[in-house]
Amino acid sequence: MDFEKLKMFCKVVEAGSFQKAAESELVSQRAVSQMMKKLENELGLKLFDREKNKIFVTPVGRDFYIYVRNMLQKFSVNVNALRYDSTTKQRLICGFFSPFDGALLREKLHDFLDEKVKLSIVHESIDHLLSDIANGLVDLATVLDYGDPGLVIDY
Repeated sequence: MDFEKLKMFCKVVEAGSFQKAAESELVSQRAVSQMMKKLENELGLKLFDREKNKIFVTPVGRDFYIYVRNMLQKFSVNVNALRYDSTTKQRLICGFFSPFDGALLREKLHDFLDEKVKLSIVHESIDHLLSDIANGLVDLATVLDYGDPGLVIDY
């Protein structure tokens, strides 16, 4: 499943026909029909009832449309926000294991960072934090060892 199928699905539902969606995207009606059939097969859901020269969105198709439309809108908003942030701000991604670690990171790091740095704090398991550090997905990870109150381990 890819975004193009999901976008086309939304266009078909909004247009009310494969033909109208095809015309708006400058593709053939057959291509749109095949794309929707592949989407239904991938999902294992019947999204449309088909009659001669007419389609009807099934109840499951309507529910799926609402979900997909919202997902695509959120995706677009998030991509635009990332584009804006990448041109205006530096980014620091910090990971933590326990809620206490997260609260400590938020409180202390905000004191030291200026507004040009976008701070992202993520909560993950210790194994994921170590993996993310190794793969460069997280800049900093903190795990406090609660067995010895004086010991702090920074990775």
